[in-house]
Amino acid sequence: MFNAYDIVTEAIDRATEGKPVGRSKAVYSPKCFGYNITLPYTGGDAGMAGEIKAACNAAMNREYIAGAETHARSIWLKLDKKEIESLLRAAVRELPEAGLADGDTMAGFTLMKMRTLAKSGDRGLSEDARILHAMWLALGITAFHKDKKRTRARLTEACKAIDGMFSGFAPDKRASARAMNGLAGMAAHKLIYAGIIIEEDGYI
Repeated sequence: MFNAYDIVTEAIDRATEGKPVGRSKAVYSPKCFGYNITLPYTGGDAGMAGEIKAACNAAMNREYIAGAETHARSIWLKLDKKEIESLLRAAVRELPEAGLADGDTMAGFTLMKMRTLAKSGDRGLSEDARILHAMWLALGITAFHKDKKRTRARLTEACKAIDGMFSGFAPDKRASARAMNGLAGMAAHKLIYAGIIIEEDGYI
């Protein structure tokens, strides 16, 4: 099963091996606060966040981590937009084609909207916090594919975020914003469908 969160945390754990941090954890929060990963850290050195960011980017040989901050006993990392796009493209490649869904449900209705958005094609994602957050939540739908209850909760939160991801644009700018974010639809409709199948059948 495609699991974007495992892909990210395993890469970060390899990159930070030998550093004074614990294993990384993907952040799944309905609130959009801009960070994707946390690592436990007890060293107290505020400069360690920058060192972790540099270590990750050096290991990946690209701008993998766009931001890093130290907060109390943890370090927060923000993925670069290109990495979110890369994960969405992996979801498009690896997940099966989405079937039909009940449009009277939140998930089914959101799936249909994302299928329509997908027709805009892959032009990447806009540098918009709501869109990036919604796509990060969408990528988390399949993170616990053996847990129907957890998948149901994640599916609900992801759909809420997806439904509101263009709300930050002025009404006269939303059509052009949608045209620029076809990749979101291409990946999200497959991720939502996977979540629906897991919720209903417990597997995919």
